[in-house]
Amino acid sequence: MERIKFSKSEIDNVKSISGPIGMPVFSYETPVTPGENMRMLFEKQMPMWIPRFDDYGPMPILVNPDYTAKMFGGRDMFGVEWERVSVGFGTMVRPGHPLVTDINRWEDYVQMPDPDSWDWDSNYEEVKKAADPDKLTNVIFYTGFFERLISLMDFADAAVALIDEDQQEGVHRLFRTCCDIYKKILLQYKRFGANVITFHDDWGSQRAPFFSPDTVREMLLPYIKRIVDFIHTNGMYFDFHCCGKVEELVPLMIEAGMDAWSAQNINDFELVRKNHGEDIILVINPDVDPALNADENALNAAARAYIGRFGRKGALMQSLFVMPPEIDKHIYMESRKAYCG
Repeated sequence: MERIKFSKSEIDNVKSISGPIGMPVFSYETPVTPGENMRMLFEKQMPMWIPRFDDYGPMPILVNPDYTAKMFGGRDMFGVEWERVSVGFGTMVRPGHPLVTDINRWEDYVQMPDPDSWDWDSNYEEVKKAADPDKLTNVIFYTGFFERLISLMDFADAAVALIDEDQQEGVHRLFRTCCDIYKKILLQYKRFGANVITFHDDWGSQRAPFFSPDTVREMLLPYIKRIVDFIHTNGMYFDFHCCGKVEELVPLMIEAGMDAWSAQNINDFELVRKNHGEDIILVINPDVDPALNADENALNAAARAYIGRFGRKGALMQSLFVMPPEIDKHIYMESRKAYCG
């Protein structure tokens, strides 16, 4: 594709709409559509500018019980009850009363979901009508493998089950079953027109991973790689939403074939770039003092630093909730100049 140089007219008439939790989302007179630009990123080409997670078109497919349970509360596909938390955004399982007390007999405790029996067409027309042809469509996939184990067993017992030889076969059996179920769901998402799957599975705390690379390789990698491969085979891209300080597990993400990592800023991304180059797209925000929202020079310098540290060769996307919002224009402008002149 022709590299179209930046023109100041692109930011002369900036438009703003209210995005997630009321934060502004800006739009510009871009040289190509956000969808075309995003596809260039995922195809390992240099995009015209650094895309944003907001550049996706959402696809809320309400028929999946996991989606409604995680967003609003209620029972997920395995029958686990989720509660909306009073502070913050989202839901969680109330700890202390795990549904599964013996992972080797998990089939005795859970209702086996059958995605083929769900009424997928109940809001098919609504979703298709809401699709934006100028954007790639993203579906959030709740829940992954370790998070599924946590939801069934509570955190401590789930972590032990990954390393206890007497429980590992039960975990493997659960994860194999999850793969089969997840693939059925993903085929429906593909039918709805999904382009990118953001797959949730947190692997760490604010200090370190929950488990060793060897444990990931033995207990998680085989299954998440199956899902990544299945997504790619069906013409979609894989974004791994994985919270925690887990940069030491990035080699396993790359080995699984993941396209992108939606990460927290507690990670050492300079080390990731040094060791792994642009092998995985980083979905991260610049670390900027929100008090600088009116300092144009400081915002411009911060945008250039963000691009220089993490996006010199592309493979970078802004995450949600960039702060301060006013830096978005500077990231757009400076990345347009850096990528296209």
